[in-house]
Amino acid sequence: MSTLSVSAALLVVPAAGTEVIKRQQQAGKPAACPRRPTRARLAAPRPQSPSSVNNAVSVPSRFRNAFAQKPWWRQPRPSNMTDVNSVQQLVDELAASASAEQLVIVEFYATWCQGCKALFPHMSELAAQRPDIKLLLIEGEENKALSRKLEVSGLPTVLLFCGSEGRVEQMQLPASKFDVLLAAVDRWSAPRCSLGPAPPLPGFERVKPRQLTTTA
Repeated sequence: MSTLSVSAALLVVPAAGTEVIKRQQQAGKPAACPRRPTRARLAAPRPQSPSSVNNAVSVPSRFRNAFAQKPWWRQPRPSNMTDVNSVQQLVDELAASASAEQLVIVEFYATWCQGCKALFPHMSELAAQRPDIKLLLIEGEENKALSRKLEVSGLPTVLLFCGSEGRVEQMQLPASKFDVLLAAVDRWSAPRCSLGPAPPLPGFERVKPRQLTTTA
């Protein structure tokens, strides 16, 4: 087909449209305006249901339901898992555990720390399975002086205290290395004879246990 015939074919459509409008005007009908092409409406996104807690490690089933309802650091925990908010409280807890020959695990954490969040349900499960040990949780941001004195340089950090021997181990503990803590617990929870009270807390030697302090 030649260029001229193509151009003529392209002009047929507007001419035909004009002819239809003229016929409608002659018949006394209002000229119909050509419809604009309609755009396909975008489907509104479906509301997504709240997703379940997604951690790098599996969450023990006994804590999973509560874990999805409250902030992770406010979850229900066994009675031998306690928050510590001051140096004096930590000294008191260590002294009481030393007199009872009880192994103490101290964990430094932060509410924004994803590694701490992943570790929490495993620590809760450990406390539930081992009522003979004590777990103390310390929020590192709110106890910076204590963190510095105990040389806590990363989170989560776990310290083990064993009676009169004081601090026996310290480690940064991602949830993927939880077996390292379990091995340490087995190593230090063996029966021992405590020959004295818990030693002073490093950096806070002047802080004495309140239950052991005598008044004149």
